[in-house]
Amino acid sequence: MQNMDNSQVRENKGDFSGCLPCKAPENKSVSSSLGIITRTPSASMNTSVSSNRILRSHDYILQDRAGELLPKERVKDCLKKRITTNKPISVAYNPDRDKTQYSNLQRCGSICMCKVCAKIVTEKRRSELKQGTGTWKNTGGHLYFISLTSRHNSNTHFRTMKEGQSKAQDYFFSGRTAEKLFDELGKVGHIVSNETTYSPANGHHPHKHILIFSDKKLNADELSELELKLALHWQHCCELSGIELPDLEHGLDLRDGTYADQYISKWGIEEEMTKSQQKAGKNGSYTPWDLLELSIEDKPLSNGKLPSKLFQEYALVFKGTRLLSWSRGLKKLLNVLQKTDEELINETDKNSFVVIDVSTLTFALIKKNKVRHLYLDWVLADIKTYGLDNMAKIDYKDNYTNSVVKRNINILLLKELE
Repeated sequence: MQNMDNSQVRENKGDFSGCLPCKAPENKSVSSSLGIITRTPSASMNTSVSSNRILRSHDYILQDRAGELLPKERVKDCLKKRITTNKPISVAYNPDRDKTQYSNLQRCGSICMCKVCAKIVTEKRRSELKQGTGTWKNTGGHLYFISLTSRHNSNTHFRTMKEGQSKAQDYFFSGRTAEKLFDELGKVGHIVSNETTYSPANGHHPHKHILIFSDKKLNADELSELELKLALHWQHCCELSGIELPDLEHGLDLRDGTYADQYISKWGIEEEMTKSQQKAGKNGSYTPWDLLELSIEDKPLSNGKLPSKLFQEYALVFKGTRLLSWSRGLKKLLNVLQKTDEELINETDKNSFVVIDVSTLTFALIKKNKVRHLYLDWVLADIKTYGLDNMAKIDYKDNYTNSVVKRNINILLLKELE
């Protein structure tokens, strides 16, 4: 959007919601064609902010950054373009969650590129995971936890390694050897989680975590013996797939239900607030979201690699990869509904209703200034002040001059005039 002169503003002043001239404190206002406009963004934008809203701001900022780094991917337009062009963009309110969200905007649905979409899908998949494992344990079943990785270093080709591990996983669960070993483990079904980290010393580290649903209770000695057999089997699978063989100590790890429970309780939950500043991931490594956040300043890591380039590489290699893969029939057995990522994302619109339409000009302003997330907070603040029944009345009348939406949109308009 180009900078607007005064005549453009006059022509469009009836084409946006929440842009009424509002009264400003003395000595902190200017006269313009829009009337008296507040000139103190820091003060007027300082609405009450909960931790959830801070996290949402964090996610939208990362979404914007991902769109810059991946201009050919759908994340570039996620929550930025309309679904139906002849319908307005709106803000809807969900009273159950006390949250505002956009309506009639496209979503990319990418779990590896878009932090906003990834969070929605992750929360839903975590619920499925807890439901499934809870049902299994309530029926007397047992859980075991397997970690799989392969040998790698900073020079190992990322895509080749990931694709090789996927082939090795297929071998791991198929054939007579696998059938015999998993029969010893009492495997009824399994769930695979695909994850990766990056460390300057060893490069990208794709790995797999597997929850085994078992009908057998194994003691520590039995698990230790079976772990060695499975590790040897995994080595053979890696060899068949053409990737470097891991050693027996690090390639495969088998743990009991206690560790499985800990993993389930923490799966998908990140310490998002300033995590990359506080620590470089576990054991000096970075998660993909760490890399995306670091890419904003984009200072080279200790090995000279740029976080932006590393995130781009990760996003393209992991594109289309599922968060969790359930073995055939397991969801049906545990009464977990089959839903696609897109269906999970669209569920966020349930129990929500539109409270305000967003004009083309207003949305252009907030998108240009990268405050889409803040606009949702402003609407929520007005809901708290004026009530749901009065939201449609916040138009151009003097009795709503304290509207947070109006005040901040006016600030953005003023910025265009400077």
